[in-house]
Amino acid sequence: MLAYALSGFVYRHKQAVMVSYLLLGFELELYHPREYRMVIWYLDFLLASSLGHQKATAQYVLDDEAYRVKGARHGCRGSGAASRLTPLR
Repeated sequence: MLAYALSGFVYRHKQAVMVSYLLLGFELELYHPREYRMVIWYLDFLLASSLGHQKATAQYVLDDEAYRVKGARHGCRGSGAASRLTPLR
């Protein structure tokens, strides 16, 4: 789960930088009016992709939590990454 969280963070950060870069182009008036449609389409694509990734991440976390709760009910330790970590003292 830790590797998934790290790669997810990097992916979300990369997309945020890409969106910021495109929006900055509007503020600096770098785009010709004929390019607006393309840039807006790409912004829509990036934001939809980011939303899809966030939904998938949320579902992954919920599934992992449900698996660990189910394992705890049956007296088993979960096999998720969180169950392998030792608590800090």
